[in-house]
Amino acid sequence: MCKLYKQNSNGRKVRVTFFGGEPLLEANTIKKVSSMLGNLNYEFSIVTNGSMLTKNMADDLYGYGLRYAQITLDGPREVHDSRRYFVNRRGSFDIILKNLLYVQDLLNVVLRINIDYSNIDDFDELLYELKNMGIENIRIDPHLVHENLFRNEAWDENISRQDEFDAVQRIWHKINCMVSGFHRIYSGLVYVLRMLMRT
Repeated sequence: MCKLYKQNSNGRKVRVTFFGGEPLLEANTIKKVSSMLGNLNYEFSIVTNGSMLTKNMADDLYGYGLRYAQITLDGPREVHDSRRYFVNRRGSFDIILKNLLYVQDLLNVVLRINIDYSNIDDFDELLYELKNMGIENIRIDPHLVHENLFRNEAWDENISRQDEFDAVQRIWHKINCMVSGFHRIYSGLVYVLRMLMRT
């Protein structure tokens, strides 16, 4: 693959995305691949749960071309930690926010927020938590959950495609009721609303 990129890049920017499982568990592989492509106009992104994207990890991978990260949260602390926890059942929310606080000024960060009927009313609480911690230099990407791919009871309250517009309106109403100063981070929601209004 690296050889193919080198033969066909023709000076164009080469972008690679590492995802699936938790890519940072294979940080050495990421560095090896990035080193092989390093003499090209190369950068890469990761899709991660954010728990391993510490200051040291981010600084190290930045030197290999890391420029973008998509990190996922499922709501404010209580909601997120009930769905995404470590083997010892300890929640991951506080660790992710600590990492976000640093990487927001190093990388282009998209924060994907999975939204279903069980957490839609907690959306504003999460935004307040982010703002109170000083996490504002990110793009918010609300993702409406339509299917329970993991067969996890935490995801049983999916938003049907027929109810999608109503769900986005509920989220939008919450944002409009909030204090000013949040507008920079809602480009993802604006895009979703525009797409829904076209259909």
